Amino acid sequence: MVLTKSLYCKSLVYFLFLAIFFSSAGFAENPAIVLTGFYENQPKIFTKDGKPAGIFIDILEKIGEKNNFKPKYIKCSWPQCIKMLKSGEIELMPDVAFSIKRNESFNFNREIVFESFSQIYTRNDLKLEKFSDLNGLTIALLQGSIQEKTLVTMTSGLNIRLKVLHVDSYEEAFKLASHKIVDAAVSNHFFGEYFYKEFNLSKTPIVFNPASLYFAAPKNSDRKILDKIDASLKTMKINPGSPYYKALEKWMDRPPITAVPKYIYLIFIFLGSFLFVLVLIILFLKLTLKRKKISLALFKKQVQKSEKRFTELFETMGSAVIFQNKNMEVILANKQAEKLFGFSFKTLKNTQKNIFQNAVTEDGFKITEQNNPFFSVLKNGKKINSLVVGLKNPDLINNLKWILINATPESDEISNDYQGVLFVMEDITEIKIMEEELIKRNTELEQIFDTVPDAMIYADKNRNILKVNKSFTRIFHYLPKEVKNKNTSFLYNNFEDYKIQGQIRYAKDSPKITLPYELEYKKKSSDVFTGETVGSRLTDPKGNTLGILILIRDVTEKRKLETIINRTQKIESIGRIAGSIAHDFNNILSVISGYSDLIDIKSSKLPDINSQAVQIKNAVSKAQKLTRHLLTFSRKQTLNFSKTDINQLIKNFRDFLYPVLGKNISLYLNFSEPVCNVKADSGQIEQILMNLAVNSKDAFKEKGKITISTMKKTINFSDKPLINLPPGKYALIKFEDNGPGIPKEVMEHIFEPFFTTKTKEKGTGLGLSTVYGITKLHGGEVTVSSFPGSGTVFSIYLPCFDN
Repeated sequence: MVLTKSLYCKSLVYFLFLAIFFSSAGFAENPAIVLTGFYENQPKIFTKDGKPAGIFIDILEKIGEKNNFKPKYIKCSWPQCIKMLKSGEIELMPDVAFSIKRNESFNFNREIVFESFSQIYTRNDLKLEKFSDLNGLTIALLQGSIQEKTLVTMTSGLNIRLKVLHVDSYEEAFKLASHKIVDAAVSNHFFGEYFYKEFNLSKTPIVFNPASLYFAAPKNSDRKILDKIDASLKTMKINPGSPYYKALEKWMDRPPITAVPKYIYLIFIFLGSFLFVLVLIILFLKLTLKRKKISLALFKKQVQKSEKRFTELFETMGSAVIFQNKNMEVILANKQAEKLFGFSFKTLKNTQKNIFQNAVTEDGFKITEQNNPFFSVLKNGKKINSLVVGLKNPDLINNLKWILINATPESDEISNDYQGVLFVMEDITEIKIMEEELIKRNTELEQIFDTVPDAMIYADKNRNILKVNKSFTRIFHYLPKEVKNKNTSFLYNNFEDYKIQGQIRYAKDSPKITLPYELEYKKKSSDVFTGETVGSRLTDPKGNTLGILILIRDVTEKRKLETIINRTQKIESIGRIAGSIAHDFNNILSVISGYSDLIDIKSSKLPDINSQAVQIKNAVSKAQKLTRHLLTFSRKQTLNFSKTDINQLIKNFRDFLYPVLGKNISLYLNFSEPVCNVKADSGQIEQILMNLAVNSKDAFKEKGKITISTMKKTINFSDKPLINLPPGKYALIKFEDNGPGIPKEVMEHIFEPFFTTKTKEKGTGLGLSTVYGITKLHGGEVTVSSFPGSGTVFSIYLPCFDN
């Protein structure tokens, strides 16, 4: 009975043990499938022999075996993996660096898998030692990685410009750097240490962005898998021989530093006491704290090294850097900033300082609180790029030191409140002075260009207009915007001239500056004018033609004036000859007249002889009248000048004109009141009117109209090319008819003595030459304008005499 009871107790204990064992171990179940993304980031996670491998894979596989789940791996690039994790297409993603922004999109396990930092690797032929060496380089970065944001933020804050090329994997980044397609590549130090020698790259001392690496799951997913991962990681990390440390040792070149020292394996007791559990927890916390201290010490050492490099870079930068908090206190300033603003950072540290207190804008306005860059950045939360301000400095010539400012707001990552402003500034005083000098020189050249009285055209090597001056608009009547980039062919009256000039002026062997030549050009109104032209070919140092500068002077009026002067000189010469002949001829006529008088007296009783003497006397009288005309034309006749009212003289004389003009010709007077008095011989002025009236009457075939107008006219220097008179006030008599007009070939000779288009019986050719001579004797000028079929206008200018 006792034996049976003992056996029964032993069986019961055995049964209880089996029950507890199976209840704790559980019955064998099929493991849950977890869709897991992986990308190429050796040695942490990658493909080996067609299967996923690496530190994260080994750890995850062991955790899955222990917790009855099995990862099903889906290969993707890093950007694709992140996208699929967000959408829930995969349930788990290893090797994800934690950030506040990513925490908004994903769930992370709480236990750090391990820590990493980013490092820059470059070609062997390129030496990079500090951040400033990155300026102007092209960097390959993993698309969507946390390194990109950190690197771009740091370099932009330091005013370092670099070009980023996105890649899908670190291996692709290293390949691009190895083949010199990019200058450098960024990767985590795990991948870099593993592969940089294989790709023939150099490891630079530039490190940044320490990051903690975790497993991540979709934001709205169940945390069961992540909690299982955390529990397993905690257990693995306190056991130096765990799969965690074996995975690190297997895939790294050298074994990692363990988080805890070796100690005696802890013996787990099934259904242990509460005290043992408590001791276990305490030991676990101590070991975790020790591991954290070791990791923190390593991290602190790394940070101190990075800070030292950053400080060296910060103090040796060519740019001035100042950071002010939101209270305008100067928190940070480098030596270049002290030099630029003239203050010591030690004396100003943590004190308020308006660094733009004595500054002005580029337009010269004082910087106030409204336009102060500090307040603008804090208020708007936006960067300021390339703002130019002037700092007052009495040591400089213009009392201003010019600086170029880039300002960036700094915000708290958690609250997003703006904590201050980072200023990166350059002293551009010398550049500004050079710029102002260039503007001044350019303004001077522009003024010279626009004040040249000739039309100036600057055309390129294809003869397209690049620039014209104001005189071009005055002469051609085109606005600059109407001709810019247009070919010069439309300016030529003859297209053949355009082609010939292009062949001559743009030839390589043509002289750089040409002698003046004349061509016919066409204005906007299609009017043609004669232009005296000079061309200057512009070349580069090699002698290649860049373009041509053309100067065109409108000489149409000059040529007309030369014609008038030549005609006037011709008439003057004829007048002098005619005067001399008339004077000598008049003396001969006096002798003939005297002898004819004697013959007339002595032959009173001889009718035949007496009749011949009378004929001689009549001929002498006509000859003397002719000589008087010639003497008037040659201005050798003595005149009786007096103060004369032109309007009154014409009114009194019109009755003498009616019989001359006859009934078929109408006479109109158009007086401007008052017209100034002139110093004139009234009889000679009447002679002018009579000769013009006879000339017009002979031109009419049937009916006609003559209008005599008077007005007061002021001659300026600008009128001189057309009217050869000194500036001043003049009485103007206009004698206008509506006759057939005067042909162009006749116009050149109308004032010449003895020139006439009339028959011998109607005229001697001295009428208009007499008008010319009388006008000149009065110090005036006579001009004529006429076109066939539109009548003729004679304009008589006589100097005013109102004293």
